[in-house]
Amino acid sequence: MSVAFVCLCATAALRAQAGVPDFEFAVAWKRVATEFEAGCEQAGVVGASLAFVRGGEVSAFVHHGLADRSTGQPVDDSTIFHWASCTKSLTGIATMQLRDRGKLQLEQSVLSLVPELREVHDAAGALPAITIRHLMQHTAGFRMATWPWGGTEAWQPHEPKHWSQLVAMMPYTNLEFAPGSRFSYSNFGIVLLGRAIEQLSGDDYEVYMEKNVLRPLGMRSSYFDATPYHQQRHRSNSYERGVDGSMRDLGADFDTGITVSNGGLNAPVTDMANYVSFLLGAREPGSDAAATLARTSLDEMCLPAVPTSADTRGEHMGLCFFVQEHAGQRVYTHTGGQHGFVSFFYVHPGSGTGAIAAFNTDSAGPVMQAIRRACIEQLSLPMTKQAADAPDGVLWKNVSLRLEREVGGANQLVVTVPSGGHELHYERATMDGDVVDVEVRLVKPAMGEVTTQAVEDLRATLPPKDLGGAKRVRIRMAVWQRGVQYFAEPEHELAATLVLR
Repeated sequence: MSVAFVCLCATAALRAQAGVPDFEFAVAWKRVATEFEAGCEQAGVVGASLAFVRGGEVSAFVHHGLADRSTGQPVDDSTIFHWASCTKSLTGIATMQLRDRGKLQLEQSVLSLVPELREVHDAAGALPAITIRHLMQHTAGFRMATWPWGGTEAWQPHEPKHWSQLVAMMPYTNLEFAPGSRFSYSNFGIVLLGRAIEQLSGDDYEVYMEKNVLRPLGMRSSYFDATPYHQQRHRSNSYERGVDGSMRDLGADFDTGITVSNGGLNAPVTDMANYVSFLLGAREPGSDAAATLARTSLDEMCLPAVPTSADTRGEHMGLCFFVQEHAGQRVYTHTGGQHGFVSFFYVHPGSGTGAIAAFNTDSAGPVMQAIRRACIEQLSLPMTKQAADAPDGVLWKNVSLRLEREVGGANQLVVTVPSGGHELHYERATMDGDVVDVEVRLVKPAMGEVTTQAVEDLRATLPPKDLGGAKRVRIRMAVWQRGVQYFAEPEHELAATLVLR
């Protein structure tokens, strides 16, 4: 096992000034890395990688075992894993790109883009009601499997290779429930999204994704299906563990065929860290990466829309992202499992952190779930909690937040900044039960506009009528740099929960 980490913390002086207790990241990470290693050993995982991301950097990573048992090749930073259904989230981003460019609408009937669907058995006549949104939310009414016929023999393709094969079986496909009535995970539905992307862009799915998603995000070692020759030395094999503990080598490459939009991505963990940084809004403002998809569109994808189970208080589906709540804070995530590979990623906006992991053995399901939970509970949530519990407010980089009570009863948000020339703007407030979501904008001075080097307090009154009977306030502060970027995307975003006085 190899472990390395970089702590991205404020200085001790700033932390002491803001009253924030030190979070011992190295200690917490060591616990998680130990659990990761032990879980892999217990599950018989041949090889795996885990990385923890904070903002735009990898704070820590750990590798386990081998990428190839036959050659003894160890897993390292360059090892390429298969990410299976994690691909769906990138397909969703491509779909939203086309929406933002006016190529499609989320409420558009899928039949207008995939007319072959008219051959599906539809006793209720509901096919015209299926929309792009339904496909992204897994509420269209289709089965889970792309191809439920065959595939059990060694000589049979892993998935159908050609669109025509899928079309030929549409008369044998049934619309199983009314579109929009409930959640039912559907690989078939995401394949239809991939087809729509091809029809609208004029590119093969893989070509569109390379040009418009992978390349701007800096995922330079990522690709779909067959491994390029120059990267084959980095490609991990996958393994199938028998009930008797035996291990079958499934090899490296396999063809996801027509299901590539649903599960065809291959990438090293380092590339996936670039993706997670983008999801966190941590890529450099004005860069190609930051412009991959508008922040408002990404936020729209992560809104909880449909419960994934009978427990309507639990996990929800957004637009190609699963939305979970942990200790009252949202986490956006996806997992994958295919041909022996198991994977996950998540992002936690409240702490500006996320994690990604991939395993090359099909027995890794339980350890994958356990490590995702451990990263959320032992790393991401404490990084938020240490700030939210601080007596003087919240410290973020060199900016702190707190609430003060004005004479007359109004609450003031006080933002302490390290120099003069900053501006604080109150935007809006939205009630959510006993919590009120407050959006504010902090504008940093442009170069040469710093008026003093002294610490200053900026104040914004939170109107009592906007707070209602709320007991807590969730602050979402967008940090902008004055100048060109003021009208583009925020440089950073801070989310924190404070108790109203």
